[in-house]
Formats: sequence, C-alpha cells, structure tokens
Amino acid sequence: MRSWGAWCDANSLACNYLIDREQDVDAILRIVAKCGRASPSWQTGKFGVVYDQANQTPIGMIHPGNIIDGSFGVEWVDAKVADEVALRYMEPAKDWQWNTIRRKVPDRNGNIDPNATPVETVTVTRHGLTDTDQAASDAGLLAAAHRFHKRRMDWEMSAEGLALRRGNVVWVNNSLIDGGEVGLLAGGTAAEVQLDREVTLPAGRNWILLRLADGAMHTSEVAAGSAADRLRLTTPLPAAPDAHGPAFDVLWRLYDSADPPKKAKIVAVERLTDREVRLVAIDEVAEYYDAATQSESVDGRDPTLPGSSTSRPSSGGSRPGTSGCCRWRWCSPSTRSGRAGRSAGGAARPSRCGW
Repeated sequence: MRSWGAWCDANSLACNYLIDREQDVDAILRIVAKCGRASPSWQTGKFGVVYDQANQTPIGMIHPGNIIDGSFGVEWVDAKVADEVALRYMEPAKDWQWNTIRRKVPDRNGNIDPNATPVETVTVTRHGLTDTDQAASDAGLLAAAHRFHKRRMDWEMSAEGLALRRGNVVWVNNSLIDGGEVGLLAGGTAAEVQLDREVTLPAGRNWILLRLADGAMHTSEVAAGSAADRLRLTTPLPAAPDAHGPAFDVLWRLYDSADPPKKAKIVAVERLTDREVRLVAIDEVAEYYDAATQSESVDGRDPTLPGSSTSRPSSGGSRPGTSGCCRWRWCSPSTRSGRAGRSAGGAARPSRCGW
C-alpha cells in the first residue's frame, strides 16, 4: 500500500470523494483504488491493491515446456468497439458540476488521427476525480485499452504457476502469438549452451532468453558455437545449465531484433487444484501507457444530454469486447518438441464465445 501511495504521488493521482450517504465499504474501496489506477486485492493474505504500473520487469517465461498441454488459448474481440471514450468527472471550477474529457482510440502504433470523426462513443463516469489533468490521463488510458487490450491469452500451469500473481508481467512464447524458436537446454557450460536441437541463426544480431532452473531470467546476445546445436553467450550464465538441476529444466527462446518476445500482464488467476492454476493475461505494450500523455479535449458538457455523440453510459470502467470475441486454442507441443505449435495433430479451432 505504501509503494502504491508513493507511486500515486509521483504520478499526481488523487481521490476527492464525498461520502454523503450510506455505501458499501467494498464499493468505496473500489472508487478510491480506481482513482489510483488500481483494484483491490487480497492475494497476499491481507488487503492491498494491484496498480497499473508501466515498465515492470518480467518475472517469468510462459513456454510450451511449462504449461499444461493443450491449455493455451487466445481470445480476440471481433465485435465493433468504441472509437472514442468520454470520461465524466467533477469539475471544481464549474461549481462541482460534471465535466467531460474525450479521447479517440489510437491506431496500432499509438497515434491519433486529429481529423477522424468518432462514430461510436462510450461514456465512463469516474467518481472521485476532480483534477482535469488526471481525468485526461485516465481517459487516454481507457481509449488505449480499446486498441491494445483486445487480445486475451489464457493457459494452465502446474506448481510453477502458483507463484504468479495478478499484476505480474511475464514473457509469453507460443506459436499463436509469435513465431520464435523455443526449446529446452541439453547441456553446455556457462559460456556456451547446448540446445535440444540444431538451429540456424538469422543474419544480424541475435539473442537468447533463458528461464533458469531456479526461476531466474537471463538474456544474452549469442553467436554460433562449436556445433550446430550450440550457442556462445556474450553474457555468460551465473553457473553451468545443470548447476541447479537437470539442464532440460532450463527453457530457452531464440530471437532477433525484428522478433522480440511478447510481454503480457496477468489480469486473473484461478486456482484449479492444489497444484494447478489457470491464468489470464493481456498484452503489455508501451503504447498503452503513452496514451496517458495525449493532449486533452474538454467539452464542458454532459455527453448523455441531447445533442451529444452516440454514447453508452457506464458507471465504472470501459473494457473492449463485452459483446463478443473469437477464440483460438492450440495443442501445445510436448516439453521435448522443437518449435512452438508443431505438435502432431495440433490445430487452431476458432469458435464463438464470450468473455
């Protein structure tokens, strides 16, 4: 909670809410948390929050070698989503009346077309917000979520997944979302690792991302080694691959500058058994957080009144994809397979579903 408070101070986030009637305690906590771009959480065993912090260091690697076979799935929004967000907040300079800030949904590169005319607007009412700059930043993030959070990934893991929590950022490697080469180590030394198969390095600079047996992450630029299945590390490992267990407990992902691993933020954790867990994640991209600094547009009118843009009032937040999505699921390869998505008989199966 203290780290969240310090983060809110650093980002000029505050909640200014008058409790003038009987309300549920949980509802009040959610209003306060939402003003700080957070949500309440009991995942540590005591009350806390998970807040939307940028530039988090990934703490793990999701890989065909550590997820339950056939459990990785992807959901894409296939319904029309809003192309503008209108955020309503209390404006002290207008005698504490509702004011509105509008944000257009950015393109895939995070850019805004100033000449675009919004066709559909979603309206969000944010209680506790009384600062124009803070409201502008929140509106920008809500609009960016309509672009950058349209894809959701879910998978199941055994005991290793029990250490992951909502809000954690991880590397995700699967043929449904990228085409990188993945596998397990077969041996080697701290300076030259042996892969479980031969590889050909593309022209240019190449890197390897390793999830070590103790859970630590290691990244190094690589060059061809003494054999076709070996790579020399520019940054050596802390110890030999088999120092803390069998070498095949170390997962690897090979990539070049044009195909870096994908980051994802975990947004839901469901305990299935005492040793299995299901996790849901969204894409973690810098363009989403950059939207907090878009230039502001203040209407000074209530968007739900006649003459405003088409709107769908909401009392809490805005999330894309509430009306439908398209889902794919892949039979992941076994832990001894080569490239992700090459399992025998594995096939993507599109189907209709809801969030």
